[in-house]
Amino acid sequence: MPEMTFRERFVRTFHYQPVDRLPDMEFGYWDENYAIWHRQGMPTSVCNETSAYNYFSVDPDDRWWLPGAIDMIPAFETEVLEETPTHKIIRNSSGTICEIPKDGHSTIPRFIEFAVKNRADFEKMKERYDPADPRRYPNPEGLARLREQYARGNAIRGCWCNGFYGWARDWIGVENLSVLFYDDPDLIADMFNWIADFVIEVHERGVQRLGIPDLKIDTTSFWEDMAFRGGPLISPAMFRKFQLPCYKRVTTWLRDRVGCDLNYVDCDGDITALAGLFFEGGVNIMFPLEIGGGTDPYLLRKTYGKDMLFLGGVNKRELMKDHAAIDAEIERIRPLIEDGGYIPHVDHRCPPDVSLDNYKYYRQQKQKLLGKIK
Repeated sequence: MPEMTFRERFVRTFHYQPVDRLPDMEFGYWDENYAIWHRQGMPTSVCNETSAYNYFSVDPDDRWWLPGAIDMIPAFETEVLEETPTHKIIRNSSGTICEIPKDGHSTIPRFIEFAVKNRADFEKMKERYDPADPRRYPNPEGLARLREQYARGNAIRGCWCNGFYGWARDWIGVENLSVLFYDDPDLIADMFNWIADFVIEVHERGVQRLGIPDLKIDTTSFWEDMAFRGGPLISPAMFRKFQLPCYKRVTTWLRDRVGCDLNYVDCDGDITALAGLFFEGGVNIMFPLEIGGGTDPYLLRKTYGKDMLFLGGVNKRELMKDHAAIDAEIERIRPLIEDGGYIPHVDHRCPPDVSLDNYKYYRQQKQKLLGKIK
């Protein structure tokens, strides 16, 4: 079989079509990994994700993105409000006031106050999400480059749609959002419906600006992070009421307007109770499948069949142990690979608890499993 591009392998794997080998993907590293792995023998020139992927021979993840930024424009100005010997209290670019360590180590900030607390704050926040703002779209030269890249066809053609719960959580905070589902459900419904309208309008404007006949997108990315080890942060009934109609509306637009039939969601933790709802909403790739968090791709495949697809699912905790544990983890995922519709990688960013020797061994054994090396 002729050698394929990364895009061909990715798309064909998720359509159960023959490939020369599976894509060799990973999900990045904690910032602390580099200094620790330098002490364990990795060259100091390997100091970011791009250089690490090259060092570990990960396939280049080439992406072409549909134009249309759905970010906050303008973002809040980041400012330091208070400072101690060990921490800073800042207002970040999302408008959230939080405490962060001064030494820069990776951690979740301590959140103090969020930008949206009520409907008036939400109406004010919407002013930063004008779909007609020209800053959301490339200039004519940028559009010309996108058309050229699209015509070459080597990169995965993607579309970024963010999410609903995750987006609102960043504005409001987990605890406040949880209360709002009960105290002001109409506001939650209005937020989620506004997000769906905004995402569709921005990407429709991007499609029109490109002017490519029969434009076809390969995959769309959603982000939620609405579960933890104990399960989802809201009930499945709430998901069905508030999020499912919005997912259906966005994925229907994606299918009908740009022919996209591969939609994946990034949701950590145990997604067992939500996976079927994502699936019903048109999201068919579950990612990153946190095994230690409680997600079991074998159970999901048994429950929903081969139309549910998987990305991730290698238990990072097993990589912390020894070579025998890594071998066992490779064997654990082998039947799922043979079943198809699955691209394996570590089930979140690789933590610094994984030694360089163990990570190299995992990479070697996984590449053998994928058919990348003999």
